[in-house]
This record gives sequence, structure tokens and C-alpha cells, in this order.
Amino acid sequence: VKMMGCSSLAELVERDLEKDGLDANYPREQFKETLEKNGQIIGLESEWITRKGEKRFIRENASVIKNPDGQVLYYDGTIEDITERKEAEEALRRSEKQYRLLFENNPCPSFVYDLASLKFLAANKAAIQHYGYTLDEFTSMTIKDIRPPEDVPVLLGFLAQGNHEAFQSKHWRHCKKNGAVFDVEITSDDAIFEARPARLVLAKDVTEVKQTENLLKVARDSALESARFKSQFLANMSHEIRTPLNGIIGMTYLLLDTSLTEKQKEYIEIVRNCGDSLLTLINDILDLAKIESGKLHFEETDFDLKTLIDDITKIFSNRLDSKNLKLYSYIDKNVPIGLIGDPNRLQQVLINLINNAIKFTNKGNIKLLIKLDEEIGKKLDEKLEEKLEEEIGKNVKIRFEVSDTGIGISQETINKLFQPFVQADSSTTRQFGGTGLGLAICKQLVEGMGGYIAVNSSLGKGSTFCLKVLVVDDNLEKLNILEQLNSLKMGGNYVENAQEALEILHLAVEEEDPYDLVIINRTISDIQTIDLARLIKADPKILDTKIVMLVSSVSSNLTKEAENTGISNYLYKPVTEDQLYQCLWAVLKPSLKKQISELAKQSKETPTNAISSTDISVKILLVEDSVINQVVASNILSNLGYCVDIVNNGLKALGRVFVEKYDLILMDCQMPIMDGYEATKAIRIEEAKNNGVHVPIIALTAGAMQEDRKRCLESGMDDYITKPFKPLDIEVMIKKWLDNDLDPFKKREYSYFFDLQRTDSQELVTLDINMLAQLVSICEDDNSFLQNIFLLFIETTDKSFKTMDLCLKQKNIVTLSKEAHKLKSACSNIGAVKMASLCNSLEKTSDLSLSQKLIYELAEEYNYVKKEVKLRLGAQEIEI
Repeated sequence: VKMMGCSSLAELVERDLEKDGLDANYPREQFKETLEKNGQIIGLESEWITRKGEKRFIRENASVIKNPDGQVLYYDGTIEDITERKEAEEALRRSEKQYRLLFENNPCPSFVYDLASLKFLAANKAAIQHYGYTLDEFTSMTIKDIRPPEDVPVLLGFLAQGNHEAFQSKHWRHCKKNGAVFDVEITSDDAIFEARPARLVLAKDVTEVKQTENLLKVARDSALESARFKSQFLANMSHEIRTPLNGIIGMTYLLLDTSLTEKQKEYIEIVRNCGDSLLTLINDILDLAKIESGKLHFEETDFDLKTLIDDITKIFSNRLDSKNLKLYSYIDKNVPIGLIGDPNRLQQVLINLINNAIKFTNKGNIKLLIKLDEEIGKKLDEKLEEKLEEEIGKNVKIRFEVSDTGIGISQETINKLFQPFVQADSSTTRQFGGTGLGLAICKQLVEGMGGYIAVNSSLGKGSTFCLKVLVVDDNLEKLNILEQLNSLKMGGNYVENAQEALEILHLAVEEEDPYDLVIINRTISDIQTIDLARLIKADPKILDTKIVMLVSSVSSNLTKEAENTGISNYLYKPVTEDQLYQCLWAVLKPSLKKQISELAKQSKETPTNAISSTDISVKILLVEDSVINQVVASNILSNLGYCVDIVNNGLKALGRVFVEKYDLILMDCQMPIMDGYEATKAIRIEEAKNNGVHVPIIALTAGAMQEDRKRCLESGMDDYITKPFKPLDIEVMIKKWLDNDLDPFKKREYSYFFDLQRTDSQELVTLDINMLAQLVSICEDDNSFLQNIFLLFIETTDKSFKTMDLCLKQKNIVTLSKEAHKLKSACSNIGAVKMASLCNSLEKTSDLSLSQKLIYELAEEYNYVKKEVKLRLGAQEIEI
């Protein structure tokens, strides 16, 4: 009813379809004849005029209904409105027509090929003209036929993998009909052509572009080669000129020491000054050539800053006197004197700046101020900032300022001052001389030393050149080594020179407490390292002392000389904790074995007595890298009345166990440098070799699976406690292994319980109140101490997030997993249940994208933990 434009069925029935409804072109008679002859009509399409005058397209199915006599009673059928389909087909026809016009008239060669057979289905006029084939020839070919034969296997390889889409914006080689090969840039996309899956291809000839690129590459390579030859030539020429020039300058100095008339002295002085100027110019050219050719290298050697500055000031004494100028130098008391860096390049820069200051100053003075730079300069690039952050505690930034009261520099010339061959203006060269190379070279040298140089000046008011360089504080290195030795309970002393070293070594022998090891700095004030080593090894009283050399780098000559002298090993500056422990273990292992053997024998002879929880004589070694876990466990042990020592990795544990007697060891399993498994194996090996007493080792592990327990026992551990641990867990375990004669004890009752291995049905809360109660019990209701634990947790967690972010950037899954494990342990022990669960997932995944998501969730949960702690403990110091 609706399709016919009627308002009701009655209205439709009243309508005469013969006169009112069918289009004028409708084949009425043909419809009747066909229907009566065949008995039915299927799928007849025609136009229909609705009552409102709208034209609709219809599709009819009809059949004839007759009586037994064969007379037609009526027609039975269906009418389907296909207007939308017809309109879509019409739009598609128009679109295809427009598409063909665009395709045919596109100036870029274009063609369509069948995805199944690879045959060309169509090619436009540009393709026919460019390739030289007719349309019929094109449609009888495949896409293989327009490739050079040697390229076809590569093409088929792509197609075999279904890589049609790989052609998108890809460069290939095509062939014309005449055999000419040219480069094309292919842009293609899927298409439906004549109802078949096909691909539309636009082939842009880029032969000329490629040729231009090749010419540019050749020109660039030629220019680089030319620059290299130029730099090499300059370097060679500078060297060849310097050799005879050194002879000339040297002879002038010798002549000036002979008896000469005043006139002769004047002439020789002129020759010498000209020679010095020429030598300075040649040195500048040589440095510039090295910089351009990339052959400028920087050393890392020990040097004394005060000596360096004294030498520089002495160089200018005559020039300063001749101009009646004063040079003042000041080193701030906070600046370390013993440094590691390139003293020659630093001296070169400072000499250049002071030389310029003297040159452009006629009256007044020059000042050289040296102090520590507390801030990283804004001009340092991001890479340098990252380097400084990584090296914090090892490197220092020193600021050098050279100021004068000379002619000054205008603001408009400062920006170009550090460019090669540039001076303030042309009159400067005429009046003062010079090439303008000095400051350009200074800039390159300072940047090569990890710093920057800048100038502050105004005309008539003098100039101040400021440079900041990055060097290693050698004194900090020595103090760092002493601190690390003390942490291992290996006492050490520091002396300034070889004489003091020999004296203290002999004194220790006389007191029957000889030194096991001497660490000698590569350069010491009064004698060479090798010479001191020879003296030690030549002295019968101290020749057994092991010698380690502290160096910045090692040459082949030094290695050979050191081996012949008896130097056992090297420590490379800056000394890391890992490097120091490995060096000590390698050098002192034989003597440590001897000590543990003696301790084992003593322990075997001494009977084991029953131990109570308040026996302060019980010594326990806690091996744990997490600071939070150290605090919690050490407080539990102290509250139980035990004496506890703490180390943060397995290698340090070995150092302690080999020189101290412990009744029991609590050993974390996963730690840096050496984990708990390896440390336990090493301890058990030494015990077996020396028939030593078996020290109980209890694993502290975050894993509570059967395989975790199995690995602990296989490594030689006796038992394990699952993190987070409770006071009762530790008390029970200690009594179990140290007091076999004690009657069965009554466990203390606790009103809390925390299990890391929660089931899925248990809720992962932000902060477990039962765990808080446990911490309160450990801290003996000391709220301030409890707050300090959480502040420590926040400090270590912030560091963990920084480490994990860096691991994500570097795609370092292994380190990320280790950091997640360490954080999981800390979270568990303060009751941050959900954080511990997220850390557990982060530890186990190797998917970077999932790791990033987990870290984001971890950071969100971390904020909730801080809010919860602040709310429950009133810790105002905690920042959210």
C-alpha cells in the first residue's frame, strides 16, 4: 500500500493499474502474452508511477491462476521496490565513467592487473606511450613481462608471500618494449575491476631523480674525500714545517745565551717572536685539521690541577712584565686538586684564553677563577645531561673564568666569535695579528671534554670567557674505594706518596698485622707506580703483599711491564662497586680460603650450645639488597635479641663469611652482582674443602612455588621463608636450626596474617591493615620509626620507577624484570598488596607494550598507597 502511494488497502483495490500506475513505456501486452503463454514471469524489471507521481523501479514475479476450463481467473504475484539498487547502479556507472576518464587521462603511467593471474586488465594512454606497447599487447602480458629478468625472482618472492601491499611507495626497475631499463616509484592499491579482485598501479619514472641522487652522492663522497685529503695534507705539512721551525726557534734560544751586542739581541728576539707566532699558527692549523678529519682524541689521565695552573702562569710571566699587567689565579677551596681528564687540552684552552686576554689588554689585570659549578648549564645538550646524571658521584663540573680589562667585544660580533677564521673585525687582525682559529678550536676542545664555552663582554669594559668541563675527581675515587673496603669490614688506610706507603707496610709487619693488598694510583707524587711495585716485591718482608694498580686506561707496554713487576690486577677509574669486589675476590681468594679453613676448624672444635632468642652472642648475617627488607628484618632480629650484620649482595656475603663466624645466614635469592644461589654454592664448596662447620642458610624468597623451594635446596640452602615475612616466621626458623634440644615451643599469637600467594577470590587491597599491624609490632609502637620506613619505601620506589622507565626506553626486559622483583619484595613487606601483584605480573612478562601498561597501572596504584599511608599514619612528609 505504502509503495503504491495509497493511504489504505481499499484505495489500492480501487486503483486501475492498467490506466493509473504503470509507466507509459510499460509493455502491457507483452506482459500478458508472456504470462498467459508461459504461465509465469520471474524478475521483470520496470518503472512504476505512484499515486503521488513519484517514479519507482520495481521487480515483478507473477503467475496465472485459471479455472478447470482454462479460463484466466486472476494473476498472482509479488512486486519488489528496487529503486535504491537502481540508483546505486546508476551512481556506480557514473563513478566508473569518471574513474575511466581519470585513469585514461592521468599523465602518470597507470595500469590494472588481475591479482590471481597477474595479467594486465587495462593500461592508460601514458603507460602505452611510455612503455611502447599497444593496449592489446599490454592485455596479453603479465606484470612479470615488464621487469628485467634478474628482478623477476624477487618479484615472485614478494607475491608468494602475498605481499602485494609491499609495493606501496616502493622502488622497482621496469623495462620498455625497446629493452631500456628505468627506475620507477610504484604506488598501488587494491581495486575491483570488471568484478575481479585487481590492483591499480601508478608507475612514476624516477630515473632522472635517481641519477641526480647518484651524482649528489658521488659529489658528496668526492667532497668528503677532498676534505680528508686536505686535512691530511695540512696535518702532514704542519708536521713537516714544525720540524725545521723547532730547530730555528731552538737555535735562537741558544744564541740569546751567548755574548751578543744589543743590536744582535734585538734581531734574534725578532726572529724568536716570529718563530713562536708561526709555531702557534701551525699548531692551530694542525688542531683544526684533526678536528675536521675526526682524529682529535681526548685522554683520561691523572693530573694535579694546582700544578697545571702554576705551569700556565709561569708561561706568561715575561709577557705580563713587558706589558706591566698582573695575572691573578684563584682556586676555590671546594675544587678537588687531584683530577682525571685531558690536562694537555685543558691547558691549551686556558693558554689560548689568557693569551687573548693579554693581547687585547693594555692596562689593568687578568683573572683566572676556578670553582665548582653546582648547576648544569642550559647550553649542555640532553645527551650530556643524561651522562652527568648517570655519572653523579664520580664526575665533577669545574667552571673556569678568564676575565680581563681590555678592549671588549661588541654584542653583534659575539655570536660569530667561535667560528673558524673569524675575529671581531678586520682591524683586529691588522692591529693585533692572529688568524681567528684559536677560539674556534677552544670551542671544539671544550665540547670534546663534555662542556661548553661562552663569553660575556661589552666594548671598552673587558671580557669574561667562561668554560665548564667535566672531569673525574681522583680524590673522591680514593675515598670511594676506602668506603667500599670498610663496608666489607676490610680495614684500609690512605697515604699520599710512596715513602709513606713503604713505611706503613713495614710498620704493619713489625706489629704482626701485615697488609694483604696495596692499591697504587697510576701517578703518585714522588715515584712511578712500577717503581713502587718493584720496591715492594724486592723487599723480603713485604713481598707477599698483593698489588693492584689504579688506572684510567692500560696500554700494552704498561701491561707487559706490570706483569714483569708482579702487579696482580687493575682497577679502572671510575671504580664501580662490582669491579672492586670482583678484583678483590680474584686477588685475595687464596688467602680468604685459608682464613675460612681456619675458621671452619675452630668452629668444628667448639661444641654448639642451646641458644635462646635473647642470646646476643648469636651472630646472624642478613644478605638482602632491598633497603626496606633490610630495615624490617634487622628490626625483627634486634627485637628477638640477635646480633645482625647486613650486606646487599652475594659477593659481599662471601667477603664476610670468609672472615667472620656466623651462626646462621638469611639469604635473599635475587640480588645484583652475585645472587643468593651462587653465593650459597660458593660457601658450601669452601666448607666441603676445608671440613668446615655447616652454617645454616635460610632463603628469603618472594616465590612460594614448589620449584622455588627445590632450587633453594639444590643450591645448598637449608630452608626458606616466603616474603613478606613475619616476626614469628623468623623466630621459628632460627630456633628450628639453632636449638635442636629445645622443647617444643608455644607460638606467639598474632592478630594478623598476610599471604603473598593470594587466591583469585581474595581482594587485592591497596594497603593491608593486618600488615600495618605487623609493622607496628616490629617497630614496637614507635610511630615515627614506622613513618621513616614508609618514607624509605617511597624513596626506593621512586628510584625503581626511574630505572624501569629507562629500561622501557632501552627495551631492556631483563633489567626491568629484576627491578620489578626487587620492588615486589618491598611492596609486600609494607602491605601494598595490589602493587606487589602488579610487580609480580611485570616481573614475568616479556612483552614491552604490556610492561608499559603495567608500569602505568603501578604508578596509579603507587599514588593510592601514598594517600592511604598519609591518611592512616599522618605522615605529612609524604608527597602525593
